[in-house]
Amino acid sequence: MLSLICILLHVGGTILHWRGEGGVNYSRDLREGELINAMAVEGLPDLCRAGEKRWNRDLGLEDLVNSDMLQATAKHIPPKAVSRCALVRSSFRILGIGDGTAKSAESAEEMIHDIHFCERSSWCVRVRDYRDPSKTLGKSGFKSPLSRGLERDVCEEIAAFTGHFPQRVNLKNPDLQFYVFLLPGGTVAVTEKTGDGNPRLSEFAPNTRKCVTTTPLEPIAAFVMANLAQVSTTSNRVLDLYAGSCSTLLAAGSLINGATKLVGIERDNEWMVDFDKIIEDFEFRGLQAPHLIRGDCRNDRVLKEAINAMGGAADAVVADPPYGFRETLDSNESTPLRDIVTLIGRQAKLGGTPLLRPGGRLVVFVPIMNHEKLNLTKLGVSEKLLSEAGLVFSSSHAQRLNANLTRYLTAFDVKEEDQI
Repeated sequence: MLSLICILLHVGGTILHWRGEGGVNYSRDLREGELINAMAVEGLPDLCRAGEKRWNRDLGLEDLVNSDMLQATAKHIPPKAVSRCALVRSSFRILGIGDGTAKSAESAEEMIHDIHFCERSSWCVRVRDYRDPSKTLGKSGFKSPLSRGLERDVCEEIAAFTGHFPQRVNLKNPDLQFYVFLLPGGTVAVTEKTGDGNPRLSEFAPNTRKCVTTTPLEPIAAFVMANLAQVSTTSNRVLDLYAGSCSTLLAAGSLINGATKLVGIERDNEWMVDFDKIIEDFEFRGLQAPHLIRGDCRNDRVLKEAINAMGGAADAVVADPPYGFRETLDSNESTPLRDIVTLIGRQAKLGGTPLLRPGGRLVVFVPIMNHEKLNLTKLGVSEKLLSEAGLVFSSSHAQRLNANLTRYLTAFDVKEEDQI
């Protein structure tokens, strides 16, 4: 009789190992939101327009252990989408499944024709032991250390499968990496590692930056925001209304190797943000430097300069406004989100080039005190105000920052011309 986990797995599907172990800041909702938007850029362009919630259901992610850090889906996840994601550590294509190593290896042999290799291909086998739920999760989410004897035994049991490949074992830098997952209930999955999450996170850590503000947006959050903005080679005009040290623009530029038209607006009345250092930082990393404007994003003159610098309407507008007393929902003050929606609507009414193109996207971090649910109306953003700006709410993803503050990464789409 097949175990429950064995039933949840599908040959040709994907096992995802998420980043964010040991912390609660990166919710399941936020991780899935980033992945879905990355998939929309890398081959499924209509994905988010169909609605993230529906695709969350369609992905059908299932927990494989007593944590949601290791999940499986019947869907194929494009490796290029995985490589964009800050919250995916690695992805694995499922080749074989069975109650026991031998049966899973037999199942994997049927997938040999789908594995790309030649006579010169090198390979290795790794084992991940999740059988005991109380001992499996370490810092990286995998049990460590792993018994070499267990790894040797598993390799012998799948020899019929590995015998199809050239005798070129390479443990350090192989062409093919096979991972055998030992799961609760005796289920075993033979997989091929297909990709790693965004490899550049450590390169953009604050201690590597030439210009850093007192509260810089951490690299993971910056890449998640850029992914939700769906930055791509065909959607490369990006405007940051509260640029600070330009963490989000740096992430956007790196996602598409600098082929962007980046513009950042920073009020910074005290001149604490060194624009020259920011430009030097981009150039040092081989990325096209952004056009930086010192001023208030609510000023029409400043917005006009930004539009001219981009050479037209933005494909994506991003914003991580300063956090303060205005985050309480019962405040009478205008909130940063309301200010942003208002200025987009005002720019549209002026005629000429809008701030955001039809089909473009607005992505904003919206901080809320006391962990209340996101309520656009309480934040002063009514349906009428959104309609005047041509915006439609798309999604929001919660990230708990501390005991009192949650921020919602919130996305809005600009109506296409035929929808207006």
